[in-house]
Amino acid sequence: MVEGDEFHFKLKGEEALFNDVILGFRDSTIIISSGLRISTKDISQVYMPRNSVTTLRVGLQSVGIGFIVFPTLAYLTSKNKYSPKESIIIGVTMILSSQLVRLLPKWKKYKMRNNSRIWIVE
Repeated sequence: MVEGDEFHFKLKGEEALFNDVILGFRDSTIIISSGLRISTKDISQVYMPRNSVTTLRVGLQSVGIGFIVFPTLAYLTSKNKYSPKESIIIGVTMILSSQLVRLLPKWKKYKMRNNSRIWIVE
């Protein structure tokens, strides 16, 4: 994580999930945009985004739109008229699949146990 990243975490003894933006790092503390300084020892869980889920969703949507748009344009502009039904079915299937990917967990939870450490490298 770097300055400016979103920071999702839980504090020890708290059930609430806190979301904030990182402003900086000092010694073993994280400074967030609300002005608080949080010691790394007080954090019980850290949530990190799973970029692969977002990449998969956007990729499936792009491919689905391509399967719908390009055969339709080819059908409208070319002299060889063929039915783009199969391509449209594949495109709609890809777009629906991308919506199902949204059900996958977007955040990865890391529990901070006694032997876990958050390292602040400057």
